[in-house]
Amino acid sequence: MSKIQCERISQRIYLVQFPKNSEYLYELFNLTVMHRLEAAYVKCVKSFFGFERRYSVTQMFCDLGLPTFNTVIHNAQVRFDSSVDTHNNKLVKHVFHIW
Repeated sequence: MSKIQCERISQRIYLVQFPKNSEYLYELFNLTVMHRLEAAYVKCVKSFFGFERRYSVTQMFCDLGLPTFNTVIHNAQVRFDSSVDTHNNKLVKHVFHIW
């Protein structure tokens, strides 16, 4: 690669890494990823248990007695937070309580 190409690549990376509204972009990215994970979770449950594509998601989870995606994520967050709270390392507690 020539020097000009390397500079252009590094400029693009710089612009992608440090936009003016990076916090909003991260939240938007995180929301998009969570929606995709939820769609994948529902699709896997439907295909694994043999439900039709258009079958009601709410009815399916009620019939199976499985937790919804939001319940799974909430429980994981609660378990993670409690494990950080009970951690003995002060640095770990400090880092996670800043967020």
